[in-house]
Amino acid sequence: MTARRAGAAMATGLVALGLAWGCGGKSTPTGVSGVPVSSIGLSPSSATVITGNTKTFSAQPKDAAGELVTDVVLAWSSSDTTVATVDQSGVVKGVTPGTIQIAASAQGINGYATVTTVPIPVAKIVVTPSKPTVTAKSTVQLADTCKDAAGHVLSGRTVSWASDEVSVATVSSTGLVSGVKSGTAHITASSGSASTSVSLTVFPHGLGGFPGLP
Repeated sequence: MTARRAGAAMATGLVALGLAWGCGGKSTPTGVSGVPVSSIGLSPSSATVITGNTKTFSAQPKDAAGELVTDVVLAWSSSDTTVATVDQSGVVKGVTPGTIQIAASAQGINGYATVTTVPIPVAKIVVTPSKPTVTAKSTVQLADTCKDAAGHVLSGRTVSWASDEVSVATVSSTGLVSGVKSGTAHITASSGSASTSVSLTVFPHGLGGFPGLP
């Protein structure tokens, strides 16, 4: 074999070796870091989100030495999208009250955070009638309307009732007021941190209940 032929054969062999090396698992898939991910931490690790509102989470993938791994494609998911959803930027949106987990995943490694979705808070309670009256030994029904900070009506909220003068009037868990004796009592409706009180007048029994009536 001549020197020229030997050189050509060597060059061909080197090209083939280079192709084999490039196809042999040393290449990095598109969008995936060449550094193995050992752990993924989410921040915050837990959060409360109001229904309809959003909260952004961040992920910190790290290698075995605890160093941050960059150039990693993360996949975000929610354990229950009826409670809260999460997009591929880590933005969580509350849907209905409940508690779920969100996950950020890469290279088969997962990081988790807990999300609790809570109802829109009650900002105001409207009690009707606003100036109730009742005679002793009679009843009057009070009604409540819960609203958010924007004035939107909120349904399905639990409201508790209380009287500051049970010797004058009592009130049930449903807002039914019973007059006990003549006088004035303040009836309070509460839900969460919101509360409203109305002044109730109890007239003596047997006098028609209202001045001027037989």
